Amino acid sequence: MRVVQSTLFRPGPVIDLAIVRIVWVAFQLFWLLVGAGRERLLQANSLDGYGFDPLPILQLLALPLGGAARLDAESMLAVHAATMLAGTLALIGLATRTSLAVLAWGSAMIAAWVYSHGTFHHDEALMIVALAALALAPSGHALSIDARLRKGQNESEFARWPLLLTRGLVALAYLSAAAAKIGRCGGLGWTEGGTLQYWSYVKARELGAPFGVWVSEHPGVAQALSCAVLAFEITFVVTLFLPRVRWAYIALGTMIHIMTQLTLGVQFYQFVLLYLAFTPWRKGRGISSK
Repeated sequence: MRVVQSTLFRPGPVIDLAIVRIVWVAFQLFWLLVGAGRERLLQANSLDGYGFDPLPILQLLALPLGGAARLDAESMLAVHAATMLAGTLALIGLATRTSLAVLAWGSAMIAAWVYSHGTFHHDEALMIVALAALALAPSGHALSIDARLRKGQNESEFARWPLLLTRGLVALAYLSAAAAKIGRCGGLGWTEGGTLQYWSYVKARELGAPFGVWVSEHPGVAQALSCAVLAFEITFVVTLFLPRVRWAYIALGTMIHIMTQLTLGVQFYQFVLLYLAFTPWRKGRGISSK
C-alpha cells in the first residue's frame, strides 16, 4: 500500500495536467461539434420506437434528469449545449473542476444516448474517463483563469495519478485489442495477414482508399503489418515501466493509427492525444520522469 501511495501521490508538476487539460478538452469540443453534433442527435432520435434500448450506463447517468425514459431530442440538445459551455469553461480554466465534471458527464450522456439507438462503439470511452479523472485533480492550478484569480502552486501530490491512470488504461486497451485479435482468429491466425488483407479490401473499396486496396493486393505487406500491430499491442505495457522506450512506442503507435485510418477507415485519434499523458512536460523539483 505504501508503494502505491508513494507512486500515485508523489508530488508532481501541475503544468502537466494543465497542458493535457487544454489539448484533451479542445479535442472533446471538436468531437461534440463534429462527431456528436445536433445532426447526429436528431438522426439518433429519428430511430425512437425502432431500436431505442437504453444502455445501463445511460440509465445511471440520466438519473439527475429523471431517468433515461424521459430523454428526447430536446433534452439531449440541452445537454449538448450545457456540455459545450462546460467544455469552453474547462478550456480556459474557469471553475475548472466543475466544468470538467460536467463535460465528462455530458459527453458520456451523449455517447451513451446515441449508442442506445443503434450500433455500439467504444472509441470515445477512454477520453471521457480521462476527462473525469482530470475533474478530480488540480487541473486548473496552471494555465487557467482559476490560477490567475487565486495563488496557484507548481506542484501537487494529486497531479500524477490522473496521468498514471490514463497510461494504465491505454495499455489495457491495447492488451484488450490484442486479446480480441487472438480470440477471434484462433490463436495467432491474425499474424498470417489474411484478416487484415480481407478487411483492407472491403473497407478500402467502400471508402475509396487506394492505400488499403494496395495492402489487400500484397499478402506479404499485410502479414508484416499484422505482426507489427499485434506485437505493438501486446508489448505496449512496457511503457509503464521503461520510460526510455516511450517515445519509440508513441511514434509507432501514431503511425499505426494513421495506417488504420488509411486502410480501414478506423479512427482512434483519441489514443494519439492520450499519449500526452506519457509526456513529462516539465520535471518538478526532485521528481522523476517516471
